[in-house]
Amino acid sequence: MVEKQLQREKLLQIVSPELNEYVSAKLEEKFNIHSFDITLKGIEKEGGIHVIFRYGDGFAHQMDHFFPYTAISEESVEIKEFTESAGETCKDVMISEYYKMMDL
Repeated sequence: MVEKQLQREKLLQIVSPELNEYVSAKLEEKFNIHSFDITLKGIEKEGGIHVIFRYGDGFAHQMDHFFPYTAISEESVEIKEFTESAGETCKDVMISEYYKMMDL
């Protein structure tokens, strides 16, 4: 199952450039999270895109959500809430990992 999913995952900038741009811009603007801190992948499904957001050391942490095409074209509240939640979670993990690294 995991192999099958990985084969279908593509960079979000290829699957949905507008969604990739929106999420990336908001993460950088509000949380100072840059594109090299995360990976955004997407899987095209019937009626929308399943977004996979990976972050943290070795991109070991993951959040994902399915967005219908209508939500993407309208930049819906659902996308804004996902971006906000992902940004907060990613920021907390990055801070935690930084302090663990400094405790060496």
